[in-house]
Amino acid sequence: MPFWHKNVYYDLRADHKFYIYLANDIILKQKCLRYFTDMANIGKDKNAMHDLTTNNKKFLKIISRDLQNECDETSVNKINNKWNSDYKKQKYIFMSGDDIYNEVLRILNNL
Repeated sequence: MPFWHKNVYYDLRADHKFYIYLANDIILKQKCLRYFTDMANIGKDKNAMHDLTTNNKKFLKIISRDLQNECDETSVNKINNKWNSDYKKQKYIFMSGDDIYNEVLRILNNL
C-alpha cells in the first residue's frame, strides 16, 4: 500500500503534532472542486480517452465511482470524521492553519 493511501497513518514520534482542522463542508467543496479540475484535464489522459471510445461503460463506471467518492457528502464526511478521530487518538492538536503557523513560529523563536 503506498504511503499516501488514505487509510495509512504513521507515528512520526514528533515533539509537536498539529492537525489543520477544517469543517466537513469545506473539505467536501475542496475535494469536489479538485475532482472537477482533474476532469477538466481528462482529455490529456490517453488511457481515459481510450476507454471513452473503446469501452464506454468502463469509462462511465470509473467516472461515476470517482465522482461518488469525491463529491458525495456522506462518504466525504465519514472519511473526514474517521481521520479526525484517528488524529485525536494520536494526540494531535487541532488548530487552524494560521494558528499552527503562529505556534510553529513561537516554538522556533524559543529555541
